[in-house]
Amino acid sequence: MAVNIDNISWAEKYRPKTIDEVILPTSLKKKVKSLIKNDNIPNMIFHSTSPGTGKTSLALAICNELGYDVLMINGSNEGRLIDTLRTKVTNFASSVSLEGNKKCVIFDEADYIPEETVQPALRNFMEEFDKLGVAFIFTANNVNRIIEPLRSRCSTIDFSFDKKDVSKLKLEIAKKSLDILKAENITIESDEILPTMIQKLFPDNRKLINELQFKTADGKLDSSALTNIADKSELVELITLLKGKNFKSIREWVALHPYIDLQTISSYLYNNMLKITKATTAPEFIIILADWSYKQSFMADKELAITAMLVDLITQIELTD
Repeated sequence: MAVNIDNISWAEKYRPKTIDEVILPTSLKKKVKSLIKNDNIPNMIFHSTSPGTGKTSLALAICNELGYDVLMINGSNEGRLIDTLRTKVTNFASSVSLEGNKKCVIFDEADYIPEETVQPALRNFMEEFDKLGVAFIFTANNVNRIIEPLRSRCSTIDFSFDKKDVSKLKLEIAKKSLDILKAENITIESDEILPTMIQKLFPDNRKLINELQFKTADGKLDSSALTNIADKSELVELITLLKGKNFKSIREWVALHPYIDLQTISSYLYNNMLKITKATTAPEFIIILADWSYKQSFMADKELAITAMLVDLITQIELTD
C-alpha cells in the first residue's frame, strides 16, 4: 500500500539518517562514536530530563549508519507488557536477518517500563540475546526509573547540554528548521518568528518541528505561530504560585495554560527544584514528578493530571519562601 508522505509528521520525515546529522554537542557525538568499535553497537542508555533532545534520533541514526535491523518498542505502550518480550522481542532477536544484518532493539521511553515485572525480565533477555550479538538501546527522561541491573549492563549517555553548547545548537536548529520550511514551500513573514519559537521551546527540538508543521498548515509562518507556546516567564509564575500554596490560583493557572503539557512543567520544576524546595526534601520532590510523569499516560484528562501533581507538591513537600 502506498504511503501518503503528506500525512507523515515532519519530525519523522526529516529525522537524521547519520550520527553527524543529529543536532547534539560535538563532544557527545564523539563519545558515542568512541563506544562503537568495529561497527558493533554496545548496550546503551540515552537519558535527559527534557524530551525532544535527540535521544531517539541518535539511536536510529546509529543503527541506520551501521546497517542494523531495528525493532522499536515504545516503553509507555507495548513495552509495558511482558508478552512483548516473549513474542515480539524474542521473534526479532532470534530470527535470521534476510540481509545478514546485525540487530538492535530500541526501547523508547524505557522509564515507563514497569520496574517490578518487565524490567527484571528484560535484564534476562539482554543476557540471553547478547550471545547472538543483539544490541539494546534505551531512551529515558528519568534514568532513575530504570533498575540498576539494567543500567549496569549499559553505557549511559547524559544528553544534558553545557551552556557553552547552547548558542551553537540553537543555530543548528534554526538552519535545519529553515531547510524544512523551504522544502515544504512555507512562506516566512518575519525573520523574528523562528528565533522566538526556538528560544521558547529549546531544547525540545521535536516539539519545535511539530509546532512548525501545525502552525504552517496554511502555507505560511506568521506571528500567530507564537500563540499558545509556553514562555519561560509563565513557568516562573507557576513557581511563585507553588510557593504561595494557593490552590485556587494554581488551578486557574493550569486552566489558562492548556498548551503547556505535564512533561514541560515537570522538566522545568526538576531543573529548578532547589529554587522551590530544600536539598533535604529534593528526593521526595523528584519522586512526585516521576510518579506523575508515569501516571499521566493513563489519564484522559491532562488538566486533572497536572493539577493533581501540583497539589501533591504543595501538600507533601516543604517549599521554600
